Parts: sequence; structure tokens; C-alpha cells
Amino acid sequence: MSALRLPQTLHFPWVRRRTLLICTLIVGLPLALIGVARILATDIPKSDRMEVARAVLEEHVRRNPPNKEWTMTETRITDDLKLEMDVDVTNYDQAQVILSRSGRIRYSYMKLACPEPGSAVFGHLPERETVWINLHYNNRPIVTGACPIGKSIF
Repeated sequence: MSALRLPQTLHFPWVRRRTLLICTLIVGLPLALIGVARILATDIPKSDRMEVARAVLEEHVRRNPPNKEWTMTETRITDDLKLEMDVDVTNYDQAQVILSRSGRIRYSYMKLACPEPGSAVFGHLPERETVWINLHYNNRPIVTGACPIGKSIF
């Protein structure tokens, strides 16, 4: 039985160096530039991102009133950096219907005041943050809850 013979590799050192140089330039240089950019980039504080999201929320609600007829009375950023929006149910009959329901159903009604998940509001919120809604009628709380989380650009 003859021994298995492996083919001899061709020795063209200039090809290997050229290939190595090209790969380094194509792959390594952009990666190095991205690394330097990340080191030099300053991160925007969460409180500033929340303020931007609050301004975007107010503009969104001005153009798209919650449930088409409810009114936003106030937006604020809490001490623990949550974006909250107070929404007043302006229709007495609607308020009575919501108040007569269970907590789970009230939450479903509260979600009518939330911005759409694909709206710019969620794009400006930090990751895993959302808008909190305080739904009330004549200063009487109906329900408080968090909107479903949308996609963030951060």
C-alpha cells in the first residue's frame, strides 16, 4: 500500500502578502474606523432622549388626538425617567362605560390613547422604554398603564 501523498503547496509569497494586505484594507480598516468612532462618540444622556421623546409625543398627540376626541392634559418625565401622559376622557358616556368595566378591559380602553407602535414617538424613546398613560375623567382616575413597547432607534 502506498502512502498517501499530500500535494505540495505552491510557494508564491507575494500572492499571500498581497491577499493579506487587501483583506486587511477591505475588512480591517473599516472595523478600526468604527472602533475609533465608537470610542470618540459621546452618548446622549437618557434624560435628554426622554425630553426629545416628550416633545415628539406632544406633537404627535396634537396631530392625532387620543381616540380621536380625548384630550391630552399634560406630559411629563418622572423622577425615575418615565414618560407619562395624562389623557382626559371628554365624553361622559364613554367615561361611564370604561369605569363600569374590569381592570383588564379598562387597560384595553387605555391603549386607545397610546401612539401607534410604529410612530416616531417610540423611535425617540430609549430602548425598552414606553409611554405611560394616566386616563381620567374630571380629575377622577380611570386607569394607569404602559403602552405596548414600540421599536427604538437607540
